[in-house]
Amino acid sequence: MHPDGAVRWLVVGALLTAHTLVGSQLLCAQQADSGFFHDKADQHFVQSAAGDGVHEVSLAMLAERKASDARVKSFAQRLLAGHTRTNGELTTLARIKGISIPS
Repeated sequence: MHPDGAVRWLVVGALLTAHTLVGSQLLCAQQADSGFFHDKADQHFVQSAAGDGVHEVSLAMLAERKASDARVKSFAQRLLAGHTRTNGELTTLARIKGISIPS
């Protein structure tokens, strides 16, 4: 497989999975009461998702920098923008709920 193809599938798989999970969790959290994150499993999920989000932004930046195909670069830019936005939303939600997350 060409290196751009490997990068593309690595980024696509990791980012789409995490984006779906974080988006789903954010929707649930926004609808829940203030006690939503009192459960350790929820806290662990938010902390893990935040750490994964930071890593996914790094992967998207790497793909954008290293890819030679313009379509891969464009896709990486979209992933970077989307995950940066999602990470910001998760950070805000975690702060409101009193959860410390990695930066």
